Amino acid sequence: MQKMQNLAEMTAAELDELAGQAARLAADLRGRQPTYALALAGGIQDIGWIHPSLGWIHSYWGKCEIMMDDGGLWRAEGHRPNGGPTSSWISREGYIEFTEID
Repeated sequence: MQKMQNLAEMTAAELDELAGQAARLAADLRGRQPTYALALAGGIQDIGWIHPSLGWIHSYWGKCEIMMDDGGLWRAEGHRPNGGPTSSWISREGYIEFTEID
């Protein structure tokens, strides 16, 4: 998790980047379903790795709940891939599962 920083201590470029991230997350919240970006901002961790022959392999860990602007509540859960860093193949990359909560 990133350490919180006083806004006054940030550079203009850092503030521009933060503002852009906030605008993208706000747009995602206005949508009907959550996005990976919202899940990652909510606490899901990307614990992927570089596989020697397959490149970057996505792997997600954790759970969180996401409240959308329309009041819809979703549970996000990270899943690991089938296969590990020393496997010769990966049958499925990791993913984030979204389930709407009634």
